[in-house]
Amino acid sequence: MNRGQALRRVVQHADGWLGRASGALLAGLVVGWIWSPAGLAAGYLFDRRRRLAPFRERGWESLLVDPEHRLFVIACCACMGHVAKADGRVSRAEIAVAERVFELLELDDDARSRAIRLFTQGKQPGFPLAAICRQVRRRLPSGSALRERFLEYQAAVALADGTLHPAVRACLLRIARGLGQGEQLLQEILRRAARPGGLQLRPVPQSPYRLLGVSDSASDEEIRRAYRRIVSRHHPDRLQANGLDEVALRAGAGRILVARRAVEAIRREREGGRVSGGSSAP
Repeated sequence: MNRGQALRRVVQHADGWLGRASGALLAGLVVGWIWSPAGLAAGYLFDRRRRLAPFRERGWESLLVDPEHRLFVIACCACMGHVAKADGRVSRAEIAVAERVFELLELDDDARSRAIRLFTQGKQPGFPLAAICRQVRRRLPSGSALRERFLEYQAAVALADGTLHPAVRACLLRIARGLGQGEQLLQEILRRAARPGGLQLRPVPQSPYRLLGVSDSASDEEIRRAYRRIVSRHHPDRLQANGLDEVALRAGAGRILVARRAVEAIRREREGGRVSGGSSAP
């Protein structure tokens, strides 16, 4: 590590303590040094919120309708960057695996650009891995395919170079434990990866109801209203009238297409008698 890199690392680590140091100092100067621990605690919360800010869902709502899928994409892309950087460098093979995951997630141009930024932010010192894993554990159902896919994608990045570096393995274990899965699922994934053909990446399953923002028990009329609401919000004519650029127009058209496919999937499901609902298909 040269002098410039060492200096940048010191600055980055110091920045991670900015809120705590400022809180303790301010509390001591304003209300007395006995209150410095309280200022330190408040500063810790400030630092934590600041570190999580790049990984919040604000601004993603128009890109990914399903809140579970939205959380999955944000957390997964950021954690892949963290895993790739765990051994100190990011290889072309690791980037290629991340690109493959972006394809499986079916991200449009705007969402893909954001996903790349998340991957880059995941490589930075001070990445809040534990806090992000807690969010995934809290909001994605235990034992769901989403949690398994999450860990599969991280393992695929970790194995991209053909070997599993000890630091990368330790990072995978922290993620597995943070998700509440323990080591058992991770070991199963690594065993699958060791078989002929390696680890086969699978797409993320999405509920058509969540893509529309309704519950599984929604009536046909509620489904129709949800679809019309999405079309109204993302129609290219409306976006163009609001002065949005070509990227936003393409994203809007993509959201409408996803919603239409979701409605068609629900119609087929209900016509086939797998779900009881209203008197007619939506």
